Amino acid sequence: MAGQSGIGLKYISASVSLVISSSVVIFTALLAITILKRRLMWLHWLGIALAVLGIMLTALADPVTRALDRQHRLHASGFPADEVAVAGGPADWAAAGRVLEPTGRDVLLGILLTAVAQLVFAVRMVLEEQLLEGMFKLHQLELLGVEGGIGLVFMAAIALPIAHLAPGQDVDGRYENAADTFVMLHRNRHLSTLNALLLLCSLVANWTGCLVTARLGSVFRSVLLTLRTGIVWAINLAIYYAGIGHGLLGERWASGSPLELVGFLMSLAGVVLYALVRRWFRFNLSTMLHALATFFWPHS
Repeated sequence: MAGQSGIGLKYISASVSLVISSSVVIFTALLAITILKRRLMWLHWLGIALAVLGIMLTALADPVTRALDRQHRLHASGFPADEVAVAGGPADWAAAGRVLEPTGRDVLLGILLTAVAQLVFAVRMVLEEQLLEGMFKLHQLELLGVEGGIGLVFMAAIALPIAHLAPGQDVDGRYENAADTFVMLHRNRHLSTLNALLLLCSLVANWTGCLVTARLGSVFRSVLLTLRTGIVWAINLAIYYAGIGHGLLGERWASGSPLELVGFLMSLAGVVLYALVRRWFRFNLSTMLHALATFFWPHS
């Protein structure tokens, strides 16, 4: 799923990817209704709509914020603005100044890959809930072990060989040269450390995700994931204003930031509404019906 989304980002902007990624909430809800026979109330759908709308507002602000942020980074790094290609890097990084606009076919491919990635992720979350709560009742760590084993076999036997044979811009003209990757990890201690840290973060993220799925369900987990964009944005703000990287890291407050803040708060409202609405609604409805019954039939 992450690989498909990553490849999709080569052909579409981050803002478009954000909008398409929000479809995972809809996919998960529909699969939960179909496969798990879940019943969602209209207030649950309202929470989902708020979360998706928040992501879309963030996506609207993303191009404005990134354009201003790119100009600021160029000023801080000392690269002249006229050496920047459309891809966002200096001209010597972007094939000696050639314009790297993706074609319409590339954009369509990026959209398709990102959408398929969200569908696959939705299927994964629903199946995880079935394995955690269904007839198997696996422990969260057992489920992680099964997923890790399947992923390892898939990457080693299918994905990496295909990427190695496919033409691309990596070493020896390949799309991904795995042997060169291991050489870089062996020779670069910082790269190895970052890679180990990434694996640890992935382990913690998947484990906590399984915990959320087991306790609150796959649909709530997908709604909760809409907060990632806002949290990353807030961390980027903190990094920038803490002075880490001397202005080259993080993100500063720009003209599109208020819209990002509104989008984050809207997604947060959708998550809270979805999480609390069922218990709140049932409690208040039962209390109201009991009060009405006592008023009209006090001796019943």
